[in-house]
Amino acid sequence: MKEISIVGGGIAGLVAAITVAEHGGNTVLYEAAPRLGGRARTEDGPYLANLGPHALYHGAFSDWLIEKRLCPPITPPKKSAFKIVRGNRVRLLPLALLPMLRTLSREAPSGLDYRTWAHQQMSARGADAAIGFASLPTYHGDPGSLSAAFVHERLQRSFANPSVSYPAGGFGAITRKLETHARGLGVRIEMGEKCSTLPEGPVIVATDLRAARRLLEDQTIDWPAPRTAMFDIAVRTQKRDRTAVLDIDRGVYISDYSAYDDTLAPKGEHLYQCCAGLREGEELISGLDRIRSVLDLSVSDWRKRVSWKRQGLSEGAGAADPPGTSWRDRPRIARGDDRWLAGDRVSAPGLLCEPAFTSGRQAALEAVDAAKGSGLVAVPGTAQAVA
Repeated sequence: MKEISIVGGGIAGLVAAITVAEHGGNTVLYEAAPRLGGRARTEDGPYLANLGPHALYHGAFSDWLIEKRLCPPITPPKKSAFKIVRGNRVRLLPLALLPMLRTLSREAPSGLDYRTWAHQQMSARGADAAIGFASLPTYHGDPGSLSAAFVHERLQRSFANPSVSYPAGGFGAITRKLETHARGLGVRIEMGEKCSTLPEGPVIVATDLRAARRLLEDQTIDWPAPRTAMFDIAVRTQKRDRTAVLDIDRGVYISDYSAYDDTLAPKGEHLYQCCAGLREGEELISGLDRIRSVLDLSVSDWRKRVSWKRQGLSEGAGAADPPGTSWRDRPRIARGDDRWLAGDRVSAPGLLCEPAFTSGRQAALEAVDAAKGSGLVAVPGTAQAVA
């Protein structure tokens, strides 16, 4: 069987490598960075901050991790600790959000933007509140401009039971388990190896789309994604600090990750990870100012208690489907000539990192069949293969 090369060591690349190895293939994974994980990395101590406020949605990826015993201990959020800011007032659940909750059992169309659909389903006040709430599961500065079906699915998943959990040790604990499992299966991993051209033989490109365009020599490979301001701080603990706050007017989310895992910061300190989706044309500094204003409302005297901080811009983290599109319209996985594409903005269903998992699996199964010369494509979750 031909050796299968995988370029990129994030969730998609690691899942692809494991899948190839489990199906009898030989594989080598190339990662340009000195560490695996991509955007799923967690910083080294003493402050174990993710690259953004990650959470593990309960679904196909989490089920796969649990089945393979690759899931670290996880903790669900305390729903009573989740607070909403509306009109500069912090509360449990403002009445303006109740109309949104009533729509969760309905289906939303992909052909309309969420703002138009929401105004058809509820009052203007309720629609505006729903759009503000949607800034959390989309990480987008204007979720009302996105496909109604895209936003609505994320709201439905956010209110499912269970919805999300937080892995002990940060999201990087998942990628470390994936790496250990891959190496145990015989996957060869080459760190610090930036590919200027693709290796010979079957190749899975599991990089961001900018690098994928260059490697696959296809400038059409692209898809919209949110731009998100990130602001992380560690503060000396105070009893009345809030655990999780979403400001639906400003589109800002702050979360005390130490409330779920006290190993993420030194004793006596709590690690907050905060984000704000940037609106069209908005500069990073403006998004950071919005975050600080919500911290002022939610974490008293935080500026005097800060022991560590970090700020930055996240670009290209997850898809943002425009109206009239769905995940099926994103860049396809099979690229022809024994080339495949995997990642969180390709043609695969799910939320956030779930498309990376699904596309990594599908690309690997197709690559194994190609390497064997069978000309068949395995269908995930079934015992079938199609020509």
